[in-house]
Amino acid sequence: MLGEVKPGELGFTQCHEHLLISKGKSFEINPALCIDEPDKSIQELKTYGAAGGRAVVDAQPGGCNRDAAGLEEISRSCGFSDSNYFSKVFKRYMKTSPGQLRKQLKAQGYVSVRV
Repeated sequence: MLGEVKPGELGFTQCHEHLLISKGKSFEINPALCIDEPDKSIQELKTYGAAGGRAVVDAQPGGCNRDAAGLEEISRSCGFSDSNYFSKVFKRYMKTSPGQLRKQLKAQGYVSVRV
């Protein structure tokens, strides 16, 4: 939402999510097709980020009640605009950096390690 992400920085990615959907035609058909509580989406994304998630693709098409301004707010609130976010969270929870873990695993005999 806030800019291009290099492929090597993507990490774990959820590729088809719906974070915000305002009320509209889809809501008229099925009231469950409304996601209008940004705070809940922010909390879920922070949990996802803490578990190692780095990128999310919101798949709500334009013209179908997509809330672009709300998505930008959520991105900024969750730190997804910071290219170092994944490494910071990873180190906080794993007590080592992704690079250090790769080195440790390779030293233990793992041939290909992607963290």
